[in-house]
Amino acid sequence: MSEGNAALPEFRGRLLVSIPGSWIDRLRLPGSLFGREVLRDIAMPVELRAALALLSAEADAQSVPLQFVARPEIFTHGRSRAWLDDRIGNARDHVILTDGHTLRTLPGLRNHMFFYPRGIPAQEAALRRLIGIAPELFSGLASQINGGLAFRCGGAWHRPPGVHLRLRTTPDTGRVERFPFLAARLHDDADPRPVKAAPAGEALPEDRPVRYVPLSETALADGVFMRDLAERVQRAIFGGPERLLLELSRPEGSPSATDRMAAATLAFSETRVAFPRSPSRNVQFVTAPPRGLRMDSLLIHPGIAFWRYGLDFYGAAERIEVPVGTNPVNRFRNLLSSWLGRPVAVLRQDAVGEVPRVTLSEAP
Repeated sequence: MSEGNAALPEFRGRLLVSIPGSWIDRLRLPGSLFGREVLRDIAMPVELRAALALLSAEADAQSVPLQFVARPEIFTHGRSRAWLDDRIGNARDHVILTDGHTLRTLPGLRNHMFFYPRGIPAQEAALRRLIGIAPELFSGLASQINGGLAFRCGGAWHRPPGVHLRLRTTPDTGRVERFPFLAARLHDDADPRPVKAAPAGEALPEDRPVRYVPLSETALADGVFMRDLAERVQRAIFGGPERLLLELSRPEGSPSATDRMAAATLAFSETRVAFPRSPSRNVQFVTAPPRGLRMDSLLIHPGIAFWRYGLDFYGAAERIEVPVGTNPVNRFRNLLSSWLGRPVAVLRQDAVGEVPRVTLSEAP
């Protein structure tokens, strides 16, 4: 079993995994049962790719075959179920990779839910709707992987047992680029000025502490979080005590770095916090964690798929924090602390001090 996964059940025979029907439709399948090689070269969201990497690593650690089943809802009973049982042997566990719209269990097996698109508002809303409509689907789960879901069903609270899966090293997500923060408003008539990436291999200045903040669509839509972050950005630009690295969100469809920066810029403009019109390298956007990154602080919003980063990423942070004002902050802090096996603090909102009186052209 993987290090630290004491709560994880021992998989027997083989591990069955199902992925959402929307992704099955994009594959050329050899049959209802297929291997991981079918998914190897398929373009998919980083969260789904990381979830598959986690399950593959666990199957390898337990020396059990990993097998995928398409449309598990057709194998619940009768001849179709008998056909499946003949082919899965003594498999006892089924991991449901759900996008929030459905939860297709296999009766008679231990069903484990893995909600992988954390940080995508539409998918999170779909999961909440599904829980409200059919909570009984969730009450029979053997576990929830990397989740802290709690819900009411039949007048009682239910929390499927938690299971922690972790990657030792952060998967490669492509080219790592850094861009100076520029807050040109997207709705201005004038075209925003182009921003050039930092030269490849350029080291980060070490003149002040670094706070690293991964962003997601859910984080960008959190008005309380963004307002506080915008004020921290403003202070950093005007010579504050820390340097901020803001990792751009990764919407589905593999948008360009320019489009990802545009989404972040729009979210910052909606906070109504004033920023200079010139680029600042005291605050930078990054497309992924820079190599060799060392962080004084890592700020994790509850709407981040925190498990897609490896333990090496978290080990590079002196302290890990979650933002106050997000709901439910204590539940998420407890989940993240348990998952990491180390304390996680709550980052309180700073008292907004007076910004130094400088002209916009003087901003670094």
